[in-house]
Amino acid sequence: MRAPSNLLAVAAALACGAFLPSASAFVPAARPSSPPPSFGVAPPRAGAARPAPGTSLPATKFKNFDEMLTAFDKPVLVDFYATWCGPCQLVQKELAVVGDECKDWLKVAKVDTDKYPALGAKYEIEGLPTMVLFKDGKPVHRIEGFVRANQIMDECKQFS
Repeated sequence: MRAPSNLLAVAAALACGAFLPSASAFVPAARPSSPPPSFGVAPPRAGAARPAPGTSLPATKFKNFDEMLTAFDKPVLVDFYATWCGPCQLVQKELAVVGDECKDWLKVAKVDTDKYPALGAKYEIEGLPTMVLFKDGKPVHRIEGFVRANQIMDECKQFS
């Protein structure tokens, strides 16, 4: 088998988890069966209490991003991600912990930068994952790359 002509592209793909090596070639990595929510408040963690049969949790819908940011009386941590980004998928688990442990003073939301590229550009998202903390509708802090839940909470507490 010949080596790929563009080793940098393959290395970049491996670094972001886009490909997994196999015995004979590079093949696309498996994607999650259901992508994370594309916009709005993050869903409850797996295993969290579910509504009784025949009832449902009210969906939180917003007309636009700015309305979402100002709808809450607490800071909003927005995770800018992409479905193809390996580190973004790892951060998802950490954000579920943050959402559970900080629900009294912090909201967690997600924005898929492939679906909403204008938001990524507006907030100068250059690498994924990037989490931006908004207070009173304005960005006050950002966290870039994979970060553990306890560090995310520590960084956000100073703005609560």
